[in-house]
Amino acid sequence: MKRVFASRVVLILSGTGLLLLPRLAIADTGIPMLALAWPVAWCLLPAVILSEAYFARRELGLAWGASVRLSAIANLISTFAGIPLILALVVVVGSTADALNLQSHVWRVLLFPFESLRTKPTGLNPFWPMYLSCAVLCVPFCAISIWLETRVGMRRLGTERAPAIRRWSFRANAASYAVIISALLVLASLDAARTR
Repeated sequence: MKRVFASRVVLILSGTGLLLLPRLAIADTGIPMLALAWPVAWCLLPAVILSEAYFARRELGLAWGASVRLSAIANLISTFAGIPLILALVVVVGSTADALNLQSHVWRVLLFPFESLRTKPTGLNPFWPMYLSCAVLCVPFCAISIWLETRVGMRRLGTERAPAIRRWSFRANAASYAVIISALLVLASLDAARTR
C-alpha cells in the first residue's frame, strides 16, 4: 500500500512540475537513445544471459540450468527496469540543464553524455557522439544492473548467500559491460573517422 501511495505521489509531483515548468516538457527527449539502446539491448540479451550464467555457475556453484534461469530472470528485470531508469536520468538531467541554461564549457563537457543522447543523428550530425555517450552511460547502466540483479539473486537464492551473490552480480556485469563499452568505443572511433 505504501508503495502505491509513493508511486502516485511521484507521478503527481512529476506532472505538476512539468505543468509549472513547461520548458522541461520536451517531447522527444531521450527518444533517440531509446531507439538506439533498447533494440541493441534486446539483441545482446541472449549473449549476456549466457555470459552471466557462466559467472553464476562459477561464483554461486549452481547447476548450468539454474545459472541460466537466474541470469535470464535477473537480466530481463534489469533490461525492463534499467533502460527506463537511465532514460529518466537523461531526461531529468538534460531538462534541468536546459531550464537552468547551463552553457559554460565545464557544464557542456559534464553534460555531453546527456545532450548528445537527446539529438538525432543525421548526415550533418554523425552517430559517434551518441555511441560515445552510450559508452559513458554504460557506467550507471552497469551500476543499476548490479543493484537490480543482486536483488533478484537474493530473492531467488536467499540473503544468506549475499556476499557470493554480490560478487556474481558485480563480476558478471563488469565483464558484460566491458565488452559493450569496448564495442561502443570502436563504433564511435569508426564513425568519427568516417565523418572527417
